[in-house]
Amino acid sequence: MDMKKILFVCTGNTCRSPMAQGLCQKYISENALVGQFGCASAGLDVKKGARISENALIVMNEIGVDMSSHRAKMVTAEMMQEADCVFTMSSTHKNMLEALFPKDANKIRVLGHPIFDPYGQNLEFYRFSRDSLKDKVYTAMDEFREDLARQKALEEEEQHKAELFGGIYGRYY
Repeated sequence: MDMKKILFVCTGNTCRSPMAQGLCQKYISENALVGQFGCASAGLDVKKGARISENALIVMNEIGVDMSSHRAKMVTAEMMQEADCVFTMSSTHKNMLEALFPKDANKIRVLGHPIFDPYGQNLEFYRFSRDSLKDKVYTAMDEFREDLARQKALEEEEQHKAELFGGIYGRYY
């Protein structure tokens, strides 16, 4: 199986989407999926190179996720094209991505509601956001893996039918 790539998108790529990326990396590690899944994050209105917010860095460190090397990135057509699934933090982000990248609209999903933007808030609010994101990221990853397993099973069934009947469902004589 090729590595599946997940992209998380928010506004500035300094709070929600990098926290979601860090949580996804934690999920990948905890579920022994390194090499099978990869994740990244980006924003729609980014101050290029900005660091993750201080409070986001603190609350992610509290759960053993080091985000100190994160730098904000603007979402690009290449990122969208390479991603197998794109999770946004709001329906507004989803709508903006669909308008900017219509060819990739079928892979864009809202991660869940509500995902409040903790920007400028206190540590307690960041913890609340982190914990809410963790639930949503872990659930989304479980569902994405289930979808992939179903898709693989269907492909294997189609392949088996093709082998049984020769070609694409064979030549009926």
